[in-house]
Amino acid sequence: MPSPGSTSVIGSAQPDQLDPNLRHELEELQKKVDASPKDTASLLRLANTLYDARLFPPAIAAYARYLALAPANANARVDMGIAYFNLSFTDSLRRAEYLDTAKRTIETALKYSPRHQLATFNLGVISLHTGENDLAIDWFRRCVAIDSTTEVARRAQQFLSQH
Repeated sequence: MPSPGSTSVIGSAQPDQLDPNLRHELEELQKKVDASPKDTASLLRLANTLYDARLFPPAIAAYARYLALAPANANARVDMGIAYFNLSFTDSLRRAEYLDTAKRTIETALKYSPRHQLATFNLGVISLHTGENDLAIDWFRRCVAIDSTTEVARRAQQFLSQH
């Protein structure tokens, strides 16, 4: 059980929805973060574990806390952006807001790491979902230009072939 004033991020998940081992891991990570709020390694691990469990709202909260301490981590920003993107499928009333936030979050990652290939790829995907096909094509071309030999570039090339 989280301590008073704790910012437990797993409280929103129903106990029967989580694998017991995962729930235990999240609880242990939460204890570490509560005991040492500036422990960036534990905070990032908590955010990533929540993300992997598809617990996007608490993952976003954990990423936000982490990024307040380590703003230049482009990978964490991209993951946070993708979490917002995933939320756009769960709440039709806030879909546009989530897509816009996902886009802005990933664009910020590019300010720290301009050649972040996964960021460019995901901006292409988001652009497709917002109906900005020309912009999507541009992002996918940028993705391929960064390094055409990666799996991400191959996926971008598939999108380019289809559009």
